[in-house]
Amino acid sequence: MGKEKRVLRVLALSLAGIFLLLLLWGLSPGPERLARFTAERYAQRYACDYSYHALVMEGEVSRRVAGAFQVRYPSWIVLLSREDDPDRQGAVLRLELKDGIFPTAVTEADWWTPEEFMERPEIPLPVSP
Repeated sequence: MGKEKRVLRVLALSLAGIFLLLLLWGLSPGPERLARFTAERYAQRYACDYSYHALVMEGEVSRRVAGAFQVRYPSWIVLLSREDDPDRQGAVLRLELKDGIFPTAVTEADWWTPEEFMERPEIPLPVSP
């Protein structure tokens, strides 16, 4: 009986430690900084003129796991504009990163303009599957 209690105690403490680490990472500026870095790296690779004036916005994605139990984790939307357009009055590169706590891959990429009739660049924007 003593050995089983010890194993359960170690397991509970390990899970609590992992939960606290994830909580600290989520509350720190780490995920936002990582989303910005990932978006800037993507922009430099595919649309280098649009790798300035990053605006990072946090959204929330939730997934149903079993029954009413849901796991919620953040998504990130990053807007990048040209160097000469700090107010984002022209076309803007809009990137979405849905990797939650560790946003290391762009999942959606498209062009956004303040007005629907404005011209958008013809630069192809590939995304990781």
